Amino acid sequence: MRDSTSNICEGEVRCFCAERSSYYWRKLNARSSTILLANSPVGSYLLRPSEHPLYDYSVSQKIPILGVTHIRIGRNESGFYFMDNDDSYAADMIKGFTCVVSMLDCWSRVYRERGVRCLQHSIRHDDVNGTVSYVNDDTSSVCFHDDEEAEESVRKFVASFVKRGTTKQKSRRNRSSVTQTELKRNMER
Repeated sequence: MRDSTSNICEGEVRCFCAERSSYYWRKLNARSSTILLANSPVGSYLLRPSEHPLYDYSVSQKIPILGVTHIRIGRNESGFYFMDNDDSYAADMIKGFTCVVSMLDCWSRVYRERGVRCLQHSIRHDDVNGTVSYVNDDTSSVCFHDDEEAEESVRKFVASFVKRGTTKQKSRRNRSSVTQTELKRNMER
């Protein structure tokens, strides 16, 4: 559950790395994130606080066909994070994450390996120079704590989805920037 004053998860596990992630938008709500993602490439996503009191975060993403969607991220009784969606992988396979960033990284890798355009371009913001960047690379997620068990779980999970004999695409890094002023102007409309 979220502490309403600090927006940091509290309970058995505290995930500080989510708030320190470059794609975490502390002050963005669902409406504003929809506006931001509307003109973004399919596969773009960001992490923000959940507006629902029973969930810690929401991931807003632009997906094929449906456009912008929002998925709540909560924690179970054991303190492990989960995405509140009906994806068939979720119940049995993607579980046990103590870190939101590691969980999103796992999903991103699974989707990438399956050729699905979801969670592929993290939308980062830079408060210093007022720009927004769309980043597409295999290392867009950075976890700020050492969770070797979670990383090993991610490696095994992703490996289970990789078909034998396929070649990995080379890491690409594509950026396009939008000024913070343009973003605010669009959000006010």
